[in-house]
Amino acid sequence: MNGTLLLQFLTRATETAQAHAAGSVHAATAAAEHGPPEIPSLITVLNTYLFKHGAVHNFLHTFEYQIYYWVILILVAVGFSLGTRALLRIPGRGQAATELLFGGLYDFFADVLGRKHAHRFVPFVGTLFIFIIAMNYAYMVPGLTSPTASPITTFSLAMCTFVVVHYTGLHDLGLKKYLLHFAENPSNKVTWGLAPMFFVLHVVGEIIKPMSLALRLFGNVTVEDILACVVLSLMVGLGSIGVTVGGWPFNVALPLHFVIFFLMLLFGAVQALIFSILTAIYILLFLPHEEHAHEH
Repeated sequence: MNGTLLLQFLTRATETAQAHAAGSVHAATAAAEHGPPEIPSLITVLNTYLFKHGAVHNFLHTFEYQIYYWVILILVAVGFSLGTRALLRIPGRGQAATELLFGGLYDFFADVLGRKHAHRFVPFVGTLFIFIIAMNYAYMVPGLTSPTASPITTFSLAMCTFVVVHYTGLHDLGLKKYLLHFAENPSNKVTWGLAPMFFVLHVVGEIIKPMSLALRLFGNVTVEDILACVVLSLMVGLGSIGVTVGGWPFNVALPLHFVIFFLMLLFGAVQALIFSILTAIYILLFLPHEEHAHEH
């Protein structure tokens, strides 16, 4: 019986592979011409079947990621506002879960920034983490797409970090110490002689930091989305291959769904965490070092 079952599986797999061979070649050619593969979003479907031409089509196509950016921003803001509107002294399950989430985020980033500065910067860094992870996970919701798969979104987030970092430096250090920070705080003739070189290198480094943040997030999220699309295409191809186990039908593509779902959850959280941790570190570098050292 096991031999018959295996033979049936291999026969169906071979037939499916032959049936989809021409389609695979066509899909590969289309991907090369039109860019990386992606799962169609609701806007893509609307442009394909409803708004085939015209101003609405062009607007939706041009600003697709920005539209989803604002949709997710509103959903996150409204969701947390409603979730924290009526707090109870003895929390229920939902409130307890929310408090656990925010308490864990606060403690985690407070350990990075130091307790002295946590109340100032954890709201910003924690909000970045929640917003980015929501955008990363949007790709797993039918009809949505990840706004972080657009470089415009990631560069916007990186510029927010850049502005906060350098405003903090100017505010906490003052203009003189802020400029000396770029020159590595020279204290003798040798360091003053090297100060111009250090200043230029530091300025270049500060320009590269937001670019690095943006490109890292954009590249990783884009790769994850492409991987999800490829695996989904594979699942569709394997969907016609079914076997009977103990009298029950079994789709051989089903395990792949759980694997890619888990990987997208993991990678989306990791990328949001990396972005927010690096933001916290960049802020920390511009805080007065003597205060932070004294605190620890």
